[in-house]
Amino acid sequence: MSKVTVVIPSLGNMNLLETINILNSGTFIPDEILICVPVNKKVEFGLPTNSKLIYCEKKSQVAQRAEGFRLAKSDFVLQLDDDTHLAETCLEKLVERLVKSKDNSAVAPIILNSETKESIYKYENLDTKFNTLRHFIANGPELYKPGVITKVGSCFGPKFSVESDAIIETEWVAGCCVLHRRENLVCDDYYPFTGKAYSEDLIASYLYKLKSINFYICNNTFCFTPPAAVGESSFMELIKELRARRYYIILSNKHSLRFYIYAGFRCIFELIFNIPKRLLHRTHVGYVQ
Repeated sequence: MSKVTVVIPSLGNMNLLETINILNSGTFIPDEILICVPVNKKVEFGLPTNSKLIYCEKKSQVAQRAEGFRLAKSDFVLQLDDDTHLAETCLEKLVERLVKSKDNSAVAPIILNSETKESIYKYENLDTKFNTLRHFIANGPELYKPGVITKVGSCFGPKFSVESDAIIETEWVAGCCVLHRRENLVCDDYYPFTGKAYSEDLIASYLYKLKSINFYICNNTFCFTPPAAVGESSFMELIKELRARRYYIILSNKHSLRFYIYAGFRCIFELIFNIPKRLLHRTHVGYVQ
């Protein structure tokens, strides 16, 4: 039977315990769970016997995860966010898929909103001139293509079927839940900015591609993540996200002029449509990838 180490970067909040308990109640129990927390954080609750605290000098999701990767002992390593909950059979199915794969690969489940139980991936309607324009800005003549990283460093969600057991190849995977072979791990602290790690999974996907790792989404395999909170400082969050994507553009030698056009489009859209909606306490529905 394959052994699995789970690496969870965290600040030690109470939601971590729920995540671990759900993980340990599944059909495949990991051999070890490494909870990577900053040295100045104290975990106020007891942990299961297969869990271990790793204290990290740097407070950073990427740096903490990298420390856990370096200490992982199992052949397979699951990176998991501390608020991401696996469906009962999720880890078992991911391990089965990775064992069967014949190429260098990493596998991820379909990600569902924990409140609505709907996919977090946004499927685009090309019927309007507005959507056609923004997809052209982001991805050129190819427009919207599921599962790709666009020419400006934005990501289109993969298209999947809950009724199939097939796997879908994709150019990127969200960082909240990915199963790797240990020998393929990127163990560097690759995120150059402080604070929340915006678009770190985009940068990680690029670095794994440099190692010739292929990404697959497993149909009919699920995890659940809470909906993104829409805060009052969302415009500053957009700026930080664009900063991270610009770093990706430089790293991957993509077209910088197209990126700046895209960034301007995102900012204008945010200022004209999204901010007024928040000020009026209306539901946040506008989002440009």
